[in-house]
Amino acid sequence: MIALHEVSPLCWKAFSMVCAAQPLAVQIGIDILKKGGNAIDAAIAVNAALGLMEPVSCGIGGDLFAIVWDARKQRLYGLNASGRSPSLLTIEEVKKGGMLSTKARSQRR
Repeated sequence: MIALHEVSPLCWKAFSMVCAAQPLAVQIGIDILKKGGNAIDAAIAVNAALGLMEPVSCGIGGDLFAIVWDARKQRLYGLNASGRSPSLLTIEEVKKGGMLSTKARSQRR
């Protein structure tokens, strides 16, 4: 019999959970939560760690799918950030933040 942690590292603590294919990445996510970070902070840290630990599977510029519940606002947010990067996106627009202009959206070829 194989223990769950040998197949899929999974840790939870008081309504929090971190799950990844690499135990060290899971620990990094848990450390972020212990220091007061939220689920988004932990997910970014885990992905950054996986970019180093599993470079063929994860990394900067990969796809992102997220469902986040904002308890304060009682609102559910969904994000599908998959596909190609916007072809006309400039670093200046990224630095400005907020919503990007429609001209910076991906153009299908």
